[in-house]
Amino acid sequence: ALVADPYRKLAAVGLATALWYFLNAQITREDNVTLKLTHAGMATQPLQRLQVVLGDAGVVGTRFLANGEKCDSVKVTFRGQSADVDRVRRDEMQLQVDFSGRYTDWSAQPYVEFDADDVLLPSRLRGLAIRMDPPLIRLEVDTLETYQLRLQAKNHVEPQVDDSELQNRLRWEAAKFEPDSPTFAGPSRAIERLKQAIANGIKPFRVTIAASSERDFVTAPLQPTSAVEGLDVETITLKIPVAPKTERFLLKVPLKIDDEALPATLQDKYVLGDEHGKLREVWINAGGEMLNTLRVLKQQPEQLDEWARNNLRLIVLLTPADTAVTNDKSLVREATLVLFGQLRQRGVETSDYALADAVYVTLHRRP
Repeated sequence: ALVADPYRKLAAVGLATALWYFLNAQITREDNVTLKLTHAGMATQPLQRLQVVLGDAGVVGTRFLANGEKCDSVKVTFRGQSADVDRVRRDEMQLQVDFSGRYTDWSAQPYVEFDADDVLLPSRLRGLAIRMDPPLIRLEVDTLETYQLRLQAKNHVEPQVDDSELQNRLRWEAAKFEPDSPTFAGPSRAIERLKQAIANGIKPFRVTIAASSERDFVTAPLQPTSAVEGLDVETITLKIPVAPKTERFLLKVPLKIDDEALPATLQDKYVLGDEHGKLREVWINAGGEMLNTLRVLKQQPEQLDEWARNNLRLIVLLTPADTAVTNDKSLVREATLVLFGQLRQRGVETSDYALADAVYVTLHRRP
């Protein structure tokens, strides 16, 4: 009986299956999907989204609100015949609300509102009815502006330097930016917030400084702080000169007067109080190759003093302007440290040797 007249039985099963699919397709049911709210110009556009098109290049959406509170997503419920509802989850859901040409005076109404009736459905879903939760959503709108800022390290950058020794050697006064006058672009309200933050002493950028393989400078990209939120700005690089790594040494250095620029009648008229060529004990900051040399000599103080006498001079330079007042019996002038010997011949950087403090010398004029 089971296998008798098989063709008729197969036809009956097929007819029953087709009838089931037909009846099931007529059944009305619902399905829903949660979509991210987006607008043109947002940095990220998720696959599952409801996008608002403003249709005006001079404005941009700032935030979505529902019942006066910030809203990032909406639940859209689809209702219709079962076969049509099945299409809801087959592909990425990307719906749209288009306000192109509907508003021209954004200063009079800086927002748009939409509900389910404003949502445009793709052709495959046009037979379905929809509702939204929340049912009404507002997108605040602002005009687009640009603002150019001339960067200054002390006013606009918050440094983060883990290495205290490096921090003390950074020459912030000579810091350079590339570009040095970046342009910020975004909603006018965000531009105003940035200007107000800077006026209140809040720095729009921070920078993390790490040790560099370069001896003379370090470079690092600037990172925007919350003061720049909502604004686009180009990538900015900071380049900071680094002073040489130095150590202090107490040395006895010969002191000399250079009066070659004076008229012949005034040469040899100014002396150092006691005797020409006396030693002056001074603190010197040494770096680079000079630092290596002094570290070795420091182990034997006598050799260190001898090296200083043979390779260093404190020079007091006199010019005609210094002696313009003929009745002055004494002058106070600042001395300059000069390096001689093999280190100078090898091209030691002038920044590798310097007086730790200014040295002032009193000169007496002989009759």
